[in-house]
Amino acid sequence: MNRTANWDWDNPDKRIEIGLWGNRFEWIEEFHASPDGEKIAAVVKQADETFSVCVNGQIWPSAFEKVWHLKFAPDDRLTALVCEDGLWTLGVDGTAWNSRFDFVWNPMFSKDGNRIAIAFQQGLKYGMAVDDTPWERRFANM
Repeated sequence: MNRTANWDWDNPDKRIEIGLWGNRFEWIEEFHASPDGEKIAAVVKQADETFSVCVNGQIWPSAFEKVWHLKFAPDDRLTALVCEDGLWTLGVDGTAWNSRFDFVWNPMFSKDGNRIAIAFQQGLKYGMAVDDTPWERRFANM
């Protein structure tokens, strides 16, 4: 996959005013740039004690108890491990998967980014979920 094929080579100077973000949020975690260089994103803590993600100055439509491991997929979708009501899942471009787990980690992407997988722990068993579908088989350790 040629990651530079979709880059905009015609405009050498593009600015995203991240300096203004500090006035909007309680705190901002480290910034992450998309593979195509068109987006900058960070986990942010909002005034109401919730967390979300800010991308190019726009907040994801959902707020969460926690947001962790912000990462762009090879296809430029933005992912994060998110917690709602004490359960964890994956958020993709602001939309959380339907599947919920006790804990999740290690998001992985297919080479082109079309498939996303995460490791999970649920009820003292471990497994993987791919594109919001958990494996049926669970393991005692992983």
